[in-house]
Amino acid sequence: MSDDWLLLLRARVAEIGVNATARELNVSHGAVSLLIAKRYPASTDRMAARIIDRYTRHECPYDGALLHDDACARYAGKAPTSSPAALRRWRAKNVNSTLITKDNAVFAEKLERQIAHLETALRINPDDIADLLPTIIKNMRGEVSALSDAEETAFRLYLANQHAKDALNA
Repeated sequence: MSDDWLLLLRARVAEIGVNATARELNVSHGAVSLLIAKRYPASTDRMAARIIDRYTRHECPYDGALLHDDACARYAGKAPTSSPAALRRWRAKNVNSTLITKDNAVFAEKLERQIAHLETALRINPDDIADLLPTIIKNMRGEVSALSDAEETAFRLYLANQHAKDALNA
């Protein structure tokens, strides 16, 4: 496990102190001190998970606010119908990620199929692989190119959402 959690912990301790950080995490002052000094006697996996869960924030695609996963999850469910602002936030959160996830899954599936064809050709007829290899490589390059185009489209959609957000805030 990387030491990102330790950086988060140290930053929070520098900000509010050891005692306050320990209270936020529901652990003892000594546990926080030992973690910072890298002398915690037990496995740090559970503490690392607790620290990451408590202090990790993600930028909201709608308004750029730093949100905890719990706050962000409120916008991941069913589309709200009572508030136009809530609907815009939900759409910004879900539409972009849904499109990108679906597109990437389709491309990944196509690439996996090409790899499976290559493996089958190697297993069944290793001598004639030289005849099939250019076709398979061409197909894979086409899929990679399509994936690149999809990423560019997703980025442009993200920028359009950012401009729309700026226009609403202006």
